[in-house]
Amino acid sequence: MNILDSLKEASQKAEKLAADKQLREAVNTAEIALNLWAEKPSFWERLLGKLLISNLVERLEQQSKEWRKQLTEADKLADRAKLILSHDTGDPLATQALSDALGIYQLYSRIIKDEQVLKTIQQCQQELQQRQQFQLLVTQGNLYIENRFFKNAITTYQEAERLYSTDAIKQAISDAITLVSQEEIYNSAYQKAKQAESQGKLQGAVTILESALIDFPRADGFDLLQKLKTTVQGREFYRQGLAAEKVGDFPRAKYLYENAKSFVPDFQDCQIRLGLVAIKMQDWANALSYLQGVSGQQAAYLRGFSLAKQGNLQLAYREWQDISSESITEQREILKHFSQYQRLLCLHHIEELIRAEKLEQAKTASIEFIQKFGNNALVEANLQEYIQPSLEVKIWKDSNWDNIANKMKHFWIVNPNIITLHNWTVTTYYYSQKYPHKLVDFIIALSTSLANLTNDYSLKDIPWLGNKAVDYPAVSLELKRRLEVAIDYIKDKDIENYLNLRDRYRWEIVALRFMGEPANSGMQVNDVFITPACYHRFSSQWQNIIVYKIHPHQKILHSLYTNWGLAVAACLEGDFQRAIQIKPTTKPTIGVEKFADDFVAYYEGCYYLQQQKWQQAIPKLRQAKAEIKDNQDWQQELDKLCHSQRQIISDFSEHLEFAQFWYDIIDSDYSRSYLAEYQAEEIRQKLVDEQISLNQALKKLQEIKKIDHSNPVVNDIIESIEFNQELEEINLLFKSRQHEAMVRKARHSKRERIRYVVAEFFIDILINGLKEGSLDDHEVMLQLGRWAYEICPDEPEFQEIYRGLKLC
Repeated sequence: MNILDSLKEASQKAEKLAADKQLREAVNTAEIALNLWAEKPSFWERLLGKLLISNLVERLEQQSKEWRKQLTEADKLADRAKLILSHDTGDPLATQALSDALGIYQLYSRIIKDEQVLKTIQQCQQELQQRQQFQLLVTQGNLYIENRFFKNAITTYQEAERLYSTDAIKQAISDAITLVSQEEIYNSAYQKAKQAESQGKLQGAVTILESALIDFPRADGFDLLQKLKTTVQGREFYRQGLAAEKVGDFPRAKYLYENAKSFVPDFQDCQIRLGLVAIKMQDWANALSYLQGVSGQQAAYLRGFSLAKQGNLQLAYREWQDISSESITEQREILKHFSQYQRLLCLHHIEELIRAEKLEQAKTASIEFIQKFGNNALVEANLQEYIQPSLEVKIWKDSNWDNIANKMKHFWIVNPNIITLHNWTVTTYYYSQKYPHKLVDFIIALSTSLANLTNDYSLKDIPWLGNKAVDYPAVSLELKRRLEVAIDYIKDKDIENYLNLRDRYRWEIVALRFMGEPANSGMQVNDVFITPACYHRFSSQWQNIIVYKIHPHQKILHSLYTNWGLAVAACLEGDFQRAIQIKPTTKPTIGVEKFADDFVAYYEGCYYLQQQKWQQAIPKLRQAKAEIKDNQDWQQELDKLCHSQRQIISDFSEHLEFAQFWYDIIDSDYSRSYLAEYQAEEIRQKLVDEQISLNQALKKLQEIKKIDHSNPVVNDIIESIEFNQELEEINLLFKSRQHEAMVRKARHSKRERIRYVVAEFFIDILINGLKEGSLDDHEVMLQLGRWAYEICPDEPEFQEIYRGLKLC
């Protein structure tokens, strides 16, 4: 293997070692190879090597310097961590030194892979966790002491002592033990008070606790004392209420019982008395309210009595059904027979109304019957299978489509189900054919029907299909096509109305895409899913029956149900201009409306970027910044748009402003690089114009480097400034005739260019002095040569002069 192959192999091995964080081995491998290269190759080998391996030697030298620099930094970190650990006293209450050392060792391990350091990190972590556990136990023990739970404190302190047996812990345990006897006396009094409370001796319990708390004030005792006093006060109000009720002062009795209940909320006797007082005042509704949820036969009897007084005999009978008292049996039977008689009268009344073809009244009577006597198969079947269909048939026979549509819409609002929805959709279709201004209703009805299409009974068991299944997607497409044709028909007649209809149709179609066809999420009424436009049209009538079936992650679907729904749908379909026109002007601050507003703002900002109007995009994208941070796709899209915008900017100050905006919005790699580059160029220009010193520039550049650590423009300017600073310092030393200090500083510089420039400076003085005849002192000539040789002994350009001076 020749030397070129050896160099390549060593370079690859060193890079692999460095990648594995084995920097010491990487540096050794690189330097051995470089030393071999420096010693062995002839001129022709060097020339051939340059042709074959390009800048491999130069790159390996640079890598070796960088690895050694990292090694130096790592060793400094290790020394610093050891120094910090050496100051750790082992005090379990002190964790700062341990935590600092651990953090530094972890930084070290990111640079160098070192098993011993990893073991030290593990030991530090274990020790730190143990100290933190100790501190937690001590804190808990101190809290127990503060709250006078001395037994608990002793147990906790003993657990801490097993981790670290310190003098402070031993003293704390000793101090707590001396107070245990007081705690035991208090605990005994506390239990006696609890026992007295259970026996109803509330005043005695208060006396016991008050005495105990004088010597041993503890929170649980004060809590129990407050509870006891409240109960005593509540019982006193209750007693006064009984007295008022006895003399017939029912309003005052009610007032006193309500006060008693406010002090003792779960006082059932008080609720029963309130119910009784309401009955005595013939306030049946309030009586039922007071007795709601109260168990026991007495409460059941009173509820039944109140229901019977209201005429709800069926419910009254149910309340009395399980009462075992013989005194109620006769009343229950009377109630039963009277209820049955009343029930038969109601049934007969419904029959009479049907015979007289008073179907609307029959419908009302049937609903009232069900509400009063409960579910009845005969009445319900008659209502659903005869009365309701007959009413609808009667409506369909009407030649006035306005009446038909309004009736079907009313049925849908009053009883939203798949049948009333189907009927309303059919009527709006025919109605809108005759009166195009009713297309909005058809859009809402049809879209809601499409969300529930597979549940439509009219599409079940269709005779002419035979055994074939209904092609629901095909049905949906055809219905949408018909609606689109109807909307397009308006275009040439009324453009403003056409745009509004298109907005609403798009709103519904986009919502269906998120809800599913058939729908599996969205707002629901009874068993029917409703689309956003349907929700907005009827939600005020359905406030108590609307059900949210939207998962928290379905934020876009949820936003379609807000006032921003039209604009959100327009954004999703790429019609950003229309979204800007139709969005609401209000500014919500929380909830799904805030998300919807931010959603529209994002797309509005994108639209302005597409139009190359980035200043107009600023407020919109800033508004949506929180949502942008959570959406990777949005960030990628903004990067593309901002990159395109950047290409057309020519003004330097505009570049700076735009770069700052881009970085503020998404903080992407592109934006960081762009901002850092232009801020650095701004510093460079200020240096050229002498508006800023080197030190000020360097400080600002270090801040810029935090934005993009590896930016080549930033690093190049920093390198240039630091180079100039070193030259200035060396020049000052030269001017003050501190030549030895000047040489030392140049020799120890990490920059090869500095060493070369200073050495070349001495060589130039020497050569120019000889040429001009101004330098004839051999000792001065020799000193200049020595300084140059001391700084750059291996520089090829200077070797001839070094040999002439016999320095090498």
